[in-house]
Amino acid sequence: MLVATACFGGSGATTTEAASTTTAPTTTVPETTTTTLVANGTPLVAEGDHNETVAAFQFLLNCNGFGSLEVDGAFGPASRAAVEQAQVALGRVVTGAPDEATLALLSRDCAESRRIEIDDGQGIAVGNVGPSDPDTYFVRSGDSGRLTAVVVSAGGVARIDLRSIDGTPIAGGSAAVAGEAEDDVDYVVQVATVGEAATYTLIVAVPEAPAGAIAAADPGTFRVGTSDEVVSGVCLDTTGEAAYVAETGSGYLVIATGAVGDFGPEHGGIGASVELVDRDGSPEYYGFSSDLVITVGERVVGSLPVFPIAPGGADEPIDLAFDFLRSAAPCAGGEVTPIVLAAEGLGVIGFGASDDETVSLVRQALPGSSPLVDTGWVAVDPDANPYGVCSPGTSEVRVVEVDNLTLFFTNAPTTWKPAGGRHFAAYRVVAGAFPLHTRGAVGPGSSIAEVLAAHTDAVAASGLLGGVDVYVSSPPGSEAWLRAAAAGASDPDDIGAEISAVFGGRFCDL
Repeated sequence: MLVATACFGGSGATTTEAASTTTAPTTTVPETTTTTLVANGTPLVAEGDHNETVAAFQFLLNCNGFGSLEVDGAFGPASRAAVEQAQVALGRVVTGAPDEATLALLSRDCAESRRIEIDDGQGIAVGNVGPSDPDTYFVRSGDSGRLTAVVVSAGGVARIDLRSIDGTPIAGGSAAVAGEAEDDVDYVVQVATVGEAATYTLIVAVPEAPAGAIAAADPGTFRVGTSDEVVSGVCLDTTGEAAYVAETGSGYLVIATGAVGDFGPEHGGIGASVELVDRDGSPEYYGFSSDLVITVGERVVGSLPVFPIAPGGADEPIDLAFDFLRSAAPCAGGEVTPIVLAAEGLGVIGFGASDDETVSLVRQALPGSSPLVDTGWVAVDPDANPYGVCSPGTSEVRVVEVDNLTLFFTNAPTTWKPAGGRHFAAYRVVAGAFPLHTRGAVGPGSSIAEVLAAHTDAVAASGLLGGVDVYVSSPPGSEAWLRAAAAGASDPDDIGAEISAVFGGRFCDL
């Protein structure tokens, strides 16, 4: 097992609180031009408390030279005296009971790393981290197993990076991470924040995943253990780093706490954690990407074990399964960058851009999209390949599907790049998860008449691949074109026919 109770390394000799009859060493207080003292907020701890927050203050007081305290989590007379000295030095009202602002100030002035000892399943540490001031912890594994870390923050967005002692990354960028741990080896856990400073609780453990398959949830529900919850709504958190948020009467299922749109290759699923959160925002359970089995299409369906965020929770995994309709709608306060179907590109990116940049920007503009279908760069014969007849000079192509949007890349010479330059050359949009439209607000599902009304310079003609094509803002035969295809139409005068796809740019015979 890994060792337990959050133990923090300190500097200098230690004293036992109960036996102490002396105060901590004095600290010279710099002269100030004002006698106005800053009032303290709500105390985080007070004399008589025994918890991880006390241990954090003891470590930070030692680090800043306000004491030589035993970091045991017990707030006694010596700890109170050290807090009072710190409050004097920081220009705060002396109460002996420190608040969150004091925690933040002490944290910013301490550059030492801490050690968390884990026993009986998990160790817990409390801290305050700033945008340019990450906190570093060392942890030593016991028996071989999975090393996991979860951070719960109040304010800000705290995230974890887990790496080996030589700096090799294991997992990171999320509020919950997991990786394989070797026997009796030190690991580094770093807590950072995106945005404002955050007070956090860090839980490090080696949980035991339950054996056997997890029973599937019924459509429109998620199941935690033996309790079924009906999903009443789904949205996408685009303001932070969470993706799907499924709401029920008791709380929220958050998948995933990681970059929106990121998907892990191992399970064909999202490369991030899963959390269950009460309606008041307090987290109750967490899960790890290494355990997550998920598919994303019209529905989000998956399963994994989750662990209670409570003492001993690492030893009490509970099965979680979910099955709900996927949504592309942002949660309250969120927003997305709209993709616009145009003759010059997609609004967020223009033709001629590199393939990787194009894919990245499109994924950001379509949060919650499914895992990519990506051919990678493949060699083709320009006169005989799966994509039709291509222009002379085509020797490589790449095709990437992002839900109902397909991106085409080529190394052939075009208006945007000379021969040999791999670049974004075309796209195709069909009806699907994302309602993508032209500047005239028409797209798949619109009628030919609606396209002609929205784009007065559009022209309907026989389609390249059958049916009818409506050339929007670009003449037939031009390279930078935008056309809406009505595959079911038999004549350009069939203006009630529905648009089945919209094409932009030129790629082979598309």
